[in-house]
Amino acid sequence: FLTSLQLFCLVLHQRPIGGDTAVLLEGVLFIGLCVTKYLSGLTIAPSALLASTWVAQHLAALVLATVAYRLSPFHPLAKFPGPLINKITSLRIAYVVYTGRRHLYIADLHTKYGKFVRTGPNTLSINSHAVVAPIYANANAFDKSSAYDVPGMTGNGLFFMRGRVEHGTRRRHWAGGFTSATCVHLSLSSTRAAQLT
Repeated sequence: FLTSLQLFCLVLHQRPIGGDTAVLLEGVLFIGLCVTKYLSGLTIAPSALLASTWVAQHLAALVLATVAYRLSPFHPLAKFPGPLINKITSLRIAYVVYTGRRHLYIADLHTKYGKFVRTGPNTLSINSHAVVAPIYANANAFDKSSAYDVPGMTGNGLFFMRGRVEHGTRRRHWAGGFTSATCVHLSLSSTRAAQLT
């Protein structure tokens, strides 16, 4: 027999909660605590102070539990090497993406840690030709991650298609144009080749 709070938690955690939703829920918690304490006889200021303390403790507990899990051996990516900050938060890689130097940062990480690098709490970067086929090119392949989403991009380029089935359907239409026999007949002029390098 589940209590209403346990049922609420089960329903709430059926899908990940975004940051905006979490902030909204904490705000509702704060207001609910303020109103509850005010109705129990406290004035506004002590009610707000008590509610603020409880919300701060709740947030601190959530952060500590999240960090502890991400660093624990129970995390699915615990065995993969990478900088400690990347295991805790995605903010470092977000900053590197913002600076436009993600490719250099990832290359440095692979130089330091090897073919498999943990780039975020739930993300890996894999630099190995041997794993391309098992990950992307077979019937049981994975869909591409959200890293392939381009904000503001209209249309659906083949490279940016995340769904394995949709990508495979489109790729079959283009496959004939990229066989070895076809590519032998293609050549770039020396001027165009110089522009590309």
